Amino acid sequence: MAVVVDDHGVTRRILFRTRALAWAEIEDYRLTIQPRANRTAGQILVETIQNRGSHEVHLDHAYFKMRVASASREITFRGWFFDVAQSTNLVFAKLHPRLSALAAAELARDGAVRFGPFTLADHGIQWLDRPVVPREAVDSIEVFDSSPVSLRVTVRGKILPYGKASTAKIPNIGAALDLATSLGYSVRGRDVFTALGLVELRHDRVPGRL
Repeated sequence: MAVVVDDHGVTRRILFRTRALAWAEIEDYRLTIQPRANRTAGQILVETIQNRGSHEVHLDHAYFKMRVASASREITFRGWFFDVAQSTNLVFAKLHPRLSALAAAELARDGAVRFGPFTLADHGIQWLDRPVVPREAVDSIEVFDSSPVSLRVTVRGKILPYGKASTAKIPNIGAALDLATSLGYSVRGRDVFTALGLVELRHDRVPGRL
């Protein structure tokens, strides 16, 4: 399988079959990150520094899967390889500004935006069909360093998360995190992405307001 990410979009070639999606067609992306042998991103980064004396990350220590989809078609690429993580970064760089802007526009229009299992609004957060947690009760929205990497919402005074799912269940996760940040929620754990080489999702690239 060969995946090409360029100025036109994403193309996947398998033997004599080619499937392509232009950037403007893509409405949704999903990301799966599975650190090898159940090691967390933090453990991988520490091991890398110890072994090589630098912050260069062994991207073959983590399994990546990226799915991009239009209304009727999708392309998935996956693997343990450096170029899979690199391709994922390129996809984020191309899609993220537009999808974040669309999420902000939806919030302005409808007052809430749904990202898979959770709905984000200025007044609070709802996970699936559970009771809405008012924003003042929300402790954090966190990218959790687990295997697989997950997103969870924690509530003040509660030990267990209000909601938790692997990042594969959260469409357009970068847009979700940006929107939550712009609304003033505490967003934690984006350094997990940095540790695994996904620089397009690192915390210092989050805009102050959308």
